Amino acid sequence: METNPPEKRSSKTFLIIAVVIVLISCCCLAAIGGVGYSLYANGQLTFNGGLSITGRGPGEIQIINLSDGPIKAQLDRIDDESGESYGQGTLDLAPYDIASFRSLYKDTYLLQISVPSGAPPDSTCTLKIKGGQVYRVVTVPEGTVIARDNNKVDSAEELDINTSSLCQP
Repeated sequence: METNPPEKRSSKTFLIIAVVIVLISCCCLAAIGGVGYSLYANGQLTFNGGLSITGRGPGEIQIINLSDGPIKAQLDRIDDESGESYGQGTLDLAPYDIASFRSLYKDTYLLQISVPSGAPPDSTCTLKIKGGQVYRVVTVPEGTVIARDNNKVDSAEELDINTSSLCQP
């Protein structure tokens, strides 16, 4: 039995396949771009939101007051070279209020939580914020806890603002 060698594909077939692949790629990119533009035009996607998706956008510290009394949260940016602090802002929260420090770019920040009534005790935390990180600080009658989005916590000590590794000395 004699076997014939396989037929060689013509360069015309290769060209057709290449053109089809390029056209499909262009259509996919156009669809992704159209959806992105539509979300941006409707205000559902912001520039900072887009940067946050890629991990390069501004960070945020959300303060949630679940304690029985008002609290005050003060945030200062600390210059890594000189050590000087610059006020970022102050939030006064009534019981069951939620507020945020937004648009925080990669830097070191000092967060101070003050409780006029004295319970829970005042808390201080030095945070190194990187692009797109979101921290949540929750004050409850027993104390203050801190967590970062997408950060696995293995123990209660890791949540306590006074012992958490998120708060650098």
